[in-house]
Amino acid sequence: MILETDKLGPICIEAEDAKSLKWSDMPENMLFFRHICKLCSTYPSIFLSYSATKGVKDIAQITAQGFTEIGVNVFMAPYAVPICAFSQAIALRNAPIGLYISKDEKERGFLLTAITSNGGLFDLRDISNEKSNLNLGRTGVIGETNMTDAYIENLAGLADSGIEPGIGFKNIRIPFPHIDALIKTHKSAQILNISDKNGLTAIVGDDGQQLTITDANGSIVSAEEIASKIMTYLQKERFARGTIIGQTPLANQEIDEENYIEVKDSIYSMHFFAASCDLLLGWWPNGVIAHQGSSCFGDGILSAIYYIEALRSL
Repeated sequence: MILETDKLGPICIEAEDAKSLKWSDMPENMLFFRHICKLCSTYPSIFLSYSATKGVKDIAQITAQGFTEIGVNVFMAPYAVPICAFSQAIALRNAPIGLYISKDEKERGFLLTAITSNGGLFDLRDISNEKSNLNLGRTGVIGETNMTDAYIENLAGLADSGIEPGIGFKNIRIPFPHIDALIKTHKSAQILNISDKNGLTAIVGDDGQQLTITDANGSIVSAEEIASKIMTYLQKERFARGTIIGQTPLANQEIDEENYIEVKDSIYSMHFFAASCDLLLGWWPNGVIAHQGSSCFGDGILSAIYYIEALRSL
């Protein structure tokens, strides 16, 4: 079935508008900002994280400072975090709102994505455009919090520690040093460590969603092929079931109409529906694959694990 929805997608801001939340005065950002203010009027704290793209950390720190100026406390990790890990952290804390900052390569600005307590995007039907008053008589504080340990444990739990030996990665780039170090010491995630000089090369995107895999001949493996092989593996070897979400059906796959959602408007619709259905796998042509048990956002690291497991099993 084809579904489309109204969700509160990310807004794009310029670097010069980050200081003192100048972007909040722009008409196109008013609904986004008023929703944050409404939630913070009763719970004056937000969780904030950012991608590994150069320059984003500075914008995140400036944004955090801007929220403290209007009386809101900000809790953030001292390092870049994948959006899927951040989504899991928000859901585990049942936090009213999380704000993820990444780079918008198309507009050359920065994306601010609001994440709700279930780890997904806000539904516009649940949002009011009414102005809420914050406690402007006080200054908020910025504190540090852990956003990754639970993600690593969950990742290790999803990996198959008894998988057959076989092809591995010659090299994999994970742009999150903190997570990369934890993976290297976690025995359940050893499949990602460099082990095969004739193997594949993988690059995880700066927000943790995209996965690019190059085979031993230097050819790029398409996102559709990666998603299709993972789907077959999860169904045949892991006996997993659930809803498939995508812009188009996966080639050479039998589609059960009752367990398939086709979204046409944007990747954010895939994120939205993935948070509210019995997800098996969601995929997008730019290399983003969302997984059951992870979050509604793409998880490039888990995709890399599943792809190698699929190659060894099928």
